[in-house]
Amino acid sequence: MHTSILTGTPVEVIVSHLPLMLKRVAHAFVAFFFGQGIGVVASLLLVPLYLHVWSPALYGEWLALYSVVAYLSSLDLGVQTYAVNRLTQAYARGDLHEYREVQHTAFAFYFCLALLGSVALTAFGLWAPIRPLLHLSLTDQHSVSLIVLLLGGQLLWTIPASLVWSVYATAGNLAKTQWVMNASRALTVALTMAALLFWPSLAVVAGAQAIGFVLILTIVLWDVRRHFPQQAPGFSQAKLSLLRPILKQGIFFSLIDLSVGATLQGSNLIVASLAGTAALAVFVTTRTLANSIRQLVGLFVHSSSTNLTLLETLQNKQKVRLAFRLVVFATVAGCVAVSASLWFEGTSVFSVWTRGRLPVDTWLLRAFLLWLVLQSPWIAASAIPSYTNKHRGLAMSYLVSSFGGLLLGVTLVPRVGLKGLPIAFIVAEAVACYHFVMRDACRIIGEPYLRFVRKLWLGMTVVSGLAFCAAWAVHLVPGLGVFPRWICSACASIAAVALSAWVFWFREEERTFVRDKTGSSLKMIERTLPLRAVNS
Repeated sequence: MHTSILTGTPVEVIVSHLPLMLKRVAHAFVAFFFGQGIGVVASLLLVPLYLHVWSPALYGEWLALYSVVAYLSSLDLGVQTYAVNRLTQAYARGDLHEYREVQHTAFAFYFCLALLGSVALTAFGLWAPIRPLLHLSLTDQHSVSLIVLLLGGQLLWTIPASLVWSVYATAGNLAKTQWVMNASRALTVALTMAALLFWPSLAVVAGAQAIGFVLILTIVLWDVRRHFPQQAPGFSQAKLSLLRPILKQGIFFSLIDLSVGATLQGSNLIVASLAGTAALAVFVTTRTLANSIRQLVGLFVHSSSTNLTLLETLQNKQKVRLAFRLVVFATVAGCVAVSASLWFEGTSVFSVWTRGRLPVDTWLLRAFLLWLVLQSPWIAASAIPSYTNKHRGLAMSYLVSSFGGLLLGVTLVPRVGLKGLPIAFIVAEAVACYHFVMRDACRIIGEPYLRFVRKLWLGMTVVSGLAFCAAWAVHLVPGLGVFPRWICSACASIAAVALSAWVFWFREEERTFVRDKTGSSLKMIERTLPLRAVNS
């Protein structure tokens, strides 16, 4: 087995391994950054290509079919998240016995789940009345069954596969796990584009995506068995007695995944049933553009996940509190900067992106932007309970906000249109999440809650106001072309956010940390690319 990265007392560990931890966070950040970039590029390339090859109605049917099987990803029952957190802690302590017992138990459970799920999925795809239920008119029954089997099977077998490539993360190399996922996403995009260009059938596109998944999984299995033979997933040390406590804790992660899936795919099904598949294409494409904000949240939060787990294990509350404040403030600031620019320039971005094939719903886009900015503080704060396995309250908040938002959305959409769904989720999250999630995160790490939220919401108001004023000023400038206006708007909002966040949000502790790490980064760049002044 690879030796543990942690030796000595907790204090000695923090002092001696902090540079290594920061380096790993930086590597994970780069990996997640490229992952988000692949997602953005995929959206920029695939959505126009879908609409070029297929009609908006056929594209809507594709989205509706994916929504039917998307819930399968929530069948992992939260075991993966809970197990990876425990495996990370066991590896850090050098406890190979616990590592293999937890991993083998979780992997055996997932393998059986995927096997039984595949049988049920086959029966569902062959005999369920999917076409009349979703009002599909362009896709025949045989294709519907095949698409459901291919897309659903990939989602089902991704569940046990996630424990294979998570081996790297549990050994401290979160970046490598993310690079595997990046490679999988890039290959899927490439194969999807090839299928759309040469054989634009819905079933062929679904098959191309399944081929990419199988290929990546085969390569990763070979690599894990070669470099981490003792940590490779298997069945030999699985214990039925261990499954019960894992499921008991993991079920709350499952509720979180179920809630996220219900929010995304439930919204799709509501739009498809109340407004039709053409409206669904507009809704999903608009949400995809707005979700660039959500990607910013994930970029900062996920890159620090392994080290949050490690710091909590070592009970280093001071560093966890500093990391918590920096992650929350940075993610909210980034979300505000993006939304301020898209609030004014989003209509033209949407038109250029879709090449005018879809109508622009400006207020739907703005409702999504408002929703995602308002949820960014509690989403960022949720990293603390999520990565320390103290997530029961978080699961309840997710559950109430998700299904409450869907129920309210059903009543609002017929009255106010598609923008009723993001408005419904804003109301539901304000009731169930804003206070409770951030209060629990502060309690876990010992951060004074009232002081934190006062500074957060007051600063958020000031930062948002200045950013929106800057983006509005650029929007009013006459004579700018489309692309220069986008660039100037983005730069103005980023500058306004950075300056106001530094003044209104950061304490001296955060300012000192940012200055020190910025100086260290510049010195590292200077050593890598030495710059010598030229004397005249």
